[in-house]
Amino acid sequence: MNVKTFSTLLVITVSLSLFLSGCDNANNSPKGKSAPVEAPPVAKSNGPVRVEVGKVEGIAYSEKIDLPGSSVHGMETSQLFSRVGGYVQEVKSIGKKEIDIGSLVKKGMPLAVIAIPELRDELSEKLAKVEQAKSAEGQAIAAITQSKALTRQRMSEVTQAKSHKSEKQALLDLQKTKYQRIQALVKTGSIGTENRDEAEYAVKAAQSALESVAADEKAAEANVAAAQAGEIKAVADKASATANLAVAKAVAKRAATMVEFATIRAPYDGIITKRHVDHGAFVRPATSNSGAMPLFEVSRIDKVRVVASVPNTHASRVREGQKIVFFNIGGLPGVAIEGTISRSSSTLDKKSRMMRVDIEFKNPVQTSKQKLQLKPGMYGTVSVRVNDWKNLPIVPVSAVQFDNLNQPYLMVINGTTCQKKPVSIVFNNAKSVGIASDIKVGDSIVLNPAGKLKDGQEIVSITE
Repeated sequence: MNVKTFSTLLVITVSLSLFLSGCDNANNSPKGKSAPVEAPPVAKSNGPVRVEVGKVEGIAYSEKIDLPGSSVHGMETSQLFSRVGGYVQEVKSIGKKEIDIGSLVKKGMPLAVIAIPELRDELSEKLAKVEQAKSAEGQAIAAITQSKALTRQRMSEVTQAKSHKSEKQALLDLQKTKYQRIQALVKTGSIGTENRDEAEYAVKAAQSALESVAADEKAAEANVAAAQAGEIKAVADKASATANLAVAKAVAKRAATMVEFATIRAPYDGIITKRHVDHGAFVRPATSNSGAMPLFEVSRIDKVRVVASVPNTHASRVREGQKIVFFNIGGLPGVAIEGTISRSSSTLDKKSRMMRVDIEFKNPVQTSKQKLQLKPGMYGTVSVRVNDWKNLPIVPVSAVQFDNLNQPYLMVINGTTCQKKPVSIVFNNAKSVGIASDIKVGDSIVLNPAGKLKDGQEIVSITE
């Protein structure tokens, strides 16, 4: 056998083997079913890929985040302790019913009274000391008036002494003039020396009288200084008495405040949610280490707050001012209440990794059908509207692919090539996917096989 004949037989043998192998595969397929149709193969680099093409559609859509387990709380909730220790003397009543859980109370309303006779006795003592201090102040004021009158009297005595001094000075001047005239007559021999002696004696007498009056003037001036010093002392005594009165009043006020603490009052309009006290029970004072127990717990319900917890995956998208709907409320079937997020903690709790948001409602709440009373302890679901679209782009699920970093993308057709565009998924209902990105309604995208294409690859529609 020559080489040419051997080559011919080898080709025939290989062809027959391939034919028989193909027939065997066809016989192994399930009866009544054709072989599965595979997706169009990816083209080699020397030609475009045949792909299935679709259009991006649009719908009106509101994106919401549901927060189940949201609960109703009173706007304020306070535990009421006693500032003073003693026995419960009285639990007040509203109408004919004693105050207890469920009682509606008003701000400042007395709820219970603690018996504290020793504090009341102390208050009586402090009030008596106030009256005593008032009396001392009154005496000091009277002493000032008296000392001022004495000062005026002493000053009038000074004035009178000065007047006498002037009078005596004038008399002395007169006697001196007479003495000089008589002495001149004695020198001429007109009269005897006895007249001169009498005139000289009269001058000396007038001089003595003047000196006596001058001494009286100095004494009167000294009396004025003493009276003024007494007046200053009286003013100081009055200031001291006034200060003592202020101290006595402050002490009495503190005692009165302690007595007032014996009456437990409602801090605001609300409802009694807990009562821990009965008549005759001993109440410890609420100090830092007393182990005191609250007497009542009261919640404000004219306004309530719904507290919701936002998972960390949505925390950046929920904020103050967003619209919400509170629904699936236990005890209020079929009720949905609209509201607005009033405040947000803006931080995640270290343990739960959740962010707290509050929604305030005035009680009763007006719905479209009726007025409803939200009660603390109710719970339901808060649905937060985070975004609204009039024409949100949507695509089939098959069109959305994910890269190695698990980031979603679409293959958008641009002429005869496709481009890879990252997208953000708004919703995925297993049929359609809502897209928030620069994809526009009406854009042409690859439906199949989008995951096998490369950015910038040439394509041709499968229908072409």
